[in-house]
Amino acid sequence: MRAEIARLCKEQWQYGADFKLEDVTDCDGCRTEGGRLFSGCKGCQIRKCARQKELANCAYCGEYACEKLKESFAAEPSAKARLDVIRSRQEDD
Repeated sequence: MRAEIARLCKEQWQYGADFKLEDVTDCDGCRTEGGRLFSGCKGCQIRKCARQKELANCAYCGEYACEKLKESFAAEPSAKARLDVIRSRQEDD
């Protein structure tokens, strides 16, 4: 499974990173502080921004969708769809 994840990341990662099998590690999620974090996410500017704003994720941001997210959405449209669903649930509350 790690080999498949590495292959997909190498093909689809928007920042052009060259992922190897050893780069695919267990991950405790973007909000982790001292836990395990996928190596490709350690320098993620979107993660950094959400953590600085103390947001669960970008769907809750008043600046949604910022330029960083728009770039990400161009590479992974399904991410936008997921965040849009979360935003619509928030607006319904």
